[in-house]
Amino acid sequence: MSKQHNQEPKRKYAGRGRKIEFDCDQVLHDAMMVFWRNGYDATKYEDLVRETGVQRYGLYKVLGDKDEAFTKVMNHYVGDVNKNLTAPMRETHANLKDIYTYFEKLKHYNNEQPIGCMVCNTIAGNRERSTAISELNEKMLVMLRDSIKNALQGGINQGELKPDTDIDALSHALLGTMVGASTLFRSKLGSDSATTFIDQSLKLL
Repeated sequence: MSKQHNQEPKRKYAGRGRKIEFDCDQVLHDAMMVFWRNGYDATKYEDLVRETGVQRYGLYKVLGDKDEAFTKVMNHYVGDVNKNLTAPMRETHANLKDIYTYFEKLKHYNNEQPIGCMVCNTIAGNRERSTAISELNEKMLVMLRDSIKNALQGGINQGELKPDTDIDALSHALLGTMVGASTLFRSKLGSDSATTFIDQSLKLL
């Protein structure tokens, strides 16, 4: 679930008392990429300043402190990047094809830029166990699980799965596949291992 980093030139904050001259959406994206690569605990505010090209005062005005910045970044990730990937599985006529497509996109994005799922990375590395961060993680995982479950139900309705298929258990298993594969993509075992894990798990369908 990766998004290619925008290479457009960054615009600096004009300074105290002067107009903000940068694109706030671009700043949010740049900050997201820092947290995504490094994880919450390993990211320092200076990293955000350096990556966004915005002076500390200006960045604070837009993102707030580190916790506030991460919350905004995670909401952006869950609401935009991941929502766009999972949306087809929530459609009225979703079916198994949409699940296969989701996992193919997961493989494609991580082969291009193997940094895994931002939420999964945060779960693995969030030693501080922030309540707000944990709630955001839970929000994303529930959204993905329910999206998969909806597509599985569509598979039953359209005759792709047996009527007695336990879609609750299957949706949890496929959610675990996403979490596990995201970890493998970032590991030394790399994309080959993660891809095999996904392909073998999809044989459950």
